[in-house]
Amino acid sequence: DMQLLDLKIIAEAMGLEGAKYPKMTSFRGLDSPGRTNLRIYWHVGEIPTLIYWYYLYTQDRAFLETMYPVLRETADFAALFLVENLATGNYELLPPIATCDETTNPDSVKNPAFTLAEFKLALTIAVNAAQLLGRDEKDIGRWSQVRDNIVPISHNGKVYLIYEGFEESWTPRHTRSHPSVLGPFFPAFAVPDDSLIRNTYEKVLAHWNWDEVWGWDFGFAAAVGAWLGRAEDAVNCLLKAESKMNPLVTFSGGGVKSYLPGNGGIVLGLNEMLLRSLDGTVRLFSGIPLTWNVKIDSLRAAGAFLISARRSNGSVNTITIKSLAGNLCRMELPAGWFYDRLQIKVNGESVAKEKVSGRIVEFPAEPNSTYELSQF
Repeated sequence: DMQLLDLKIIAEAMGLEGAKYPKMTSFRGLDSPGRTNLRIYWHVGEIPTLIYWYYLYTQDRAFLETMYPVLRETADFAALFLVENLATGNYELLPPIATCDETTNPDSVKNPAFTLAEFKLALTIAVNAAQLLGRDEKDIGRWSQVRDNIVPISHNGKVYLIYEGFEESWTPRHTRSHPSVLGPFFPAFAVPDDSLIRNTYEKVLAHWNWDEVWGWDFGFAAAVGAWLGRAEDAVNCLLKAESKMNPLVTFSGGGVKSYLPGNGGIVLGLNEMLLRSLDGTVRLFSGIPLTWNVKIDSLRAAGAFLISARRSNGSVNTITIKSLAGNLCRMELPAGWFYDRLQIKVNGESVAKEKVSGRIVEFPAEPNSTYELSQF
């Protein structure tokens, strides 16, 4: 409560309601000195993301209830900080504002891509949580109205830009530090999987200066690769050794000795490479090359499922899913699996299944029950 109060004091000093997060801080939540710290807002969705992902993975409603005030206050700040363009009806982020990579002039920045996506994410999480908990019906409408009218992420028809109209986004000065042009796709899920994000990812891989990025960028780029089904590229991003800030370089004896965001980034990237589920569909090994043998044991998926599976010589033989909370389980069948040959059993008894589309199937799962999936 004390930390949330401190965050509200920061917002109040700006003439706004809600909670504003500092970039770097002590346990008290106060802004630390820094040239651009007071103009950084791209992390507005980070704390809500951690809270909501924990709920998705555990289905711990009591935890969500406890942390809901943080989500509400964050959404209040986000909704008020965005500025309505009366001519278009869109909500925008206006200067001065720093971009995630901090390579631009905050006085010239308008509608930075990653930051816009994070604002949209913070509002979406608050809306979802309020609906789940049956809270703040009027606020749901207000947050939704702002979220649904946030100005689209800027691009030039081929790739995303760091901020609106900034054609210098892909010059050497700006293709270093965080590759923020990927952020609207993951973790914000603010743009779709289409040619724009795929072209953007290709260009990041080809033109980014990986010797000048920060530790969490490696796992971040690997996770994006996994969500795009680019397994080889995901591995290459995770294992890049060009930078002393890559935690894997640090672990092997070089580089900085401690950079916790980088360590967390490696865990994030590897998790998404092994098992994706944040969109409600379990997908196995999309960031692991098909020629690799790989095994997971009780890796947690959204919906409070523990997933165990092994892939050998390109084939997955059996999948074990333990349901902790009891939810509808939706899964994309691995390569080489077919719906007509799929059997799902619990305690030796067959379980009814339904084909959703393509290779995606779903089945009802009971709490504390273990399901075996295989092909016959």
